[in-house]
Amino acid sequence: YQYGNFVVRLLSQGALRFPRVTLLLAANLPPNNYARNAYRNSYRFQHKEGILFVRRERMENVGGFVLVVVHALAHVKVGEMTDDSNPHFIREFHKALRVCCQDMFFARSKTGEVVDRLSGSGSN
Repeated sequence: YQYGNFVVRLLSQGALRFPRVTLLLAANLPPNNYARNAYRNSYRFQHKEGILFVRRERMENVGGFVLVVVHALAHVKVGEMTDDSNPHFIREFHKALRVCCQDMFFARSKTGEVVDRLSGSGSN
């Protein structure tokens, strides 16, 4: 859950300017009209309150959870939750995935440097 909040902050900063939403977990979600949305049963966005509810079961896999959060945020940014084929959604979704992957890469590479130094396999 905390990593999901980190992703919300990451995407709302810098050039992407994704909307800052409140991320909450939900045991159940009401029906929606997200007809052509691959994750229509995994989240619900309340526009007026700016709250993104993600189904609690999505927490079972961190990669899947982040993917759902990024997917939802891209829809929120373009103001259209129903259609994954919307070209504006696709563009924002891919931008967000690039930022998240880049962040994970650099976080991992820093960790790798520390591991190398601690294990003695790094260059001195």
